[in-house]
Amino acid sequence: MKSLVLLLLCTTAAHAQYTLVPSSQYSRSLPVSQAKAVSMFDLFNNPLDEAHEYKGSPYLTKEFVKGVVETDKGKFSGLNMRYDIYSDIIEIRGDDSVFMMPPDTGIQKIEIGKTILVPRLAMAKGKSVGGYFTPLESGRLSVLKKMTVIYTPWKENPIDPVGTPPRFERGKDIYFFAVGDEYPVLVRNMKGIIAILSDHQAEMEKFSHADDTSPKKPESLKRFAQQYNRLVK
Repeated sequence: MKSLVLLLLCTTAAHAQYTLVPSSQYSRSLPVSQAKAVSMFDLFNNPLDEAHEYKGSPYLTKEFVKGVVETDKGKFSGLNMRYDIYSDIIEIRGDDSVFMMPPDTGIQKIEIGKTILVPRLAMAKGKSVGGYFTPLESGRLSVLKKMTVIYTPWKENPIDPVGTPPRFERGKDIYFFAVGDEYPVLVRNMKGIIAILSDHQAEMEKFSHADDTSPKKPESLKRFAQQYNRLVK
């Protein structure tokens, strides 16, 4: 297992737009030469507030589950992985160490159990944001979901000397549309999404009103994308 993990990391490091880093640092600015594994003991130290134990979890699932990583150099199966949503990093467990895998242009797709993740650069508030996204609908118009976790730091509590412990909580999922190979764009309202379409705007505006498409409802966003993809075939 360890040799398979090392092979995967060497493959992705060759492309690294982001770098492979030790989990204790949770940084994306280290050179690849400093990438290394961390011990299972170090992995569970709180990287954000080492003075207090936190509640909740930054992970999609706390347990490592079997998964697959597809890169442009090959497919790697049977890896023990989990997704740290808060840090936007995949953790891959070897024999006695854990390797960190941030989003990278050499990665095509990751499967962790039934969850699919793809690395993308997206646009939000006029800035490019890189990360792992879950594709909900593919085609000329694609829909992607970005999972979020909210971290609340430790706070003093006048009635409890221990204070209020830091906490991780799942935030609301946010959704992006991508037209062709363009950057995914954050869905704020349907008017803005219709405006980025190069054609069939009138038809899609009519469909959006009839279907009551909501930027907060993934199923309605999928129906919107499916309708547009039928029109452009």
